[in-house]
Amino acid sequence: MLKIAIGDWILARSESFKEILSNVRDHKLNTKNSFGRVRDKHRDYESKMREHDARIRELEGIIDSMNAMEEIVPIKVRKAKKKAKKKR
Repeated sequence: MLKIAIGDWILARSESFKEILSNVRDHKLNTKNSFGRVRDKHRDYESKMREHDARIRELEGIIDSMNAMEEIVPIKVRKAKKKAKKKR
């Protein structure tokens, strides 16, 4: 028991051990931040996809309602009458 306690005390006093612990802490924070950024971007993409999906469904509904119309009124195009030339 005493050997382990002395070994831990020596290890805790070691500068290289402190540096390793600092690097591990920094690595954990960087990893957490990186995954947080990825998660935020993923949420943004999902919300944009939902918006696009809703818009597409809305447009499909409009097209379906236009196709469901029983009577389509044709558009009549009338040609303009030619004006007669006046004689002087």
